[in-house]
Amino acid sequence: MRKRTKFSEKACSFERALLRESDRGCVLVAHAFVEEELGNVLRKHFVRVSGSPKESFDALLEGSLGTFAPRVRMARALGLIDNNMLATLLAVNDLRVHFAHYRGLVTLNTNVTEKLRQTLDTQERQNAQALGKYVYRWFARRAKTPMPKHSRARTLFVSIAAEVWSSLCTLSWTIEHRQGSSIQQTPASSPQGSTPQSL
Repeated sequence: MRKRTKFSEKACSFERALLRESDRGCVLVAHAFVEEELGNVLRKHFVRVSGSPKESFDALLEGSLGTFAPRVRMARALGLIDNNMLATLLAVNDLRVHFAHYRGLVTLNTNVTEKLRQTLDTQERQNAQALGKYVYRWFARRAKTPMPKHSRARTLFVSIAAEVWSSLCTLSWTIEHRQGSSIQQTPASSPQGSTPQSL
């Protein structure tokens, strides 16, 4: 129950942060959440296979693995994520770079988000769709102010980001609690950790 409660609190914080932002802010905040969770995945893997304290890897994760793309490629090289998740994460990174550095007005559109959705496998698409519905039901129940109306592209991006982030959270927890000394390649999406029931 403690794990489920802790994850639910993190999920609510994630969803609130994205739903209250502009399109630009939504992309940047989602990227920051995912980047942080990638760091958690790598740190827990290194601790688990080496037996060293987690603080031993702070310099590494603040240095050569201190940014998004190197963390993604390291996770793939270690077999922690599959090629679908690799493609999705790199697409999220490309989107973040554009939104962060373009000086004009930038908004999410269906062409951009649909291309991002195509990097997901079938199960991940189903999870993203379910998460999107869950996010809005949760917001309607708990928010004290009316939920902002968003475009289909914005709604789709939030659901994809939630699926990717929750998959990494599930992976991080699995690495930390799995028994044994070796880690087999972990699917990028886990129905147990990604569906609304787990939140």
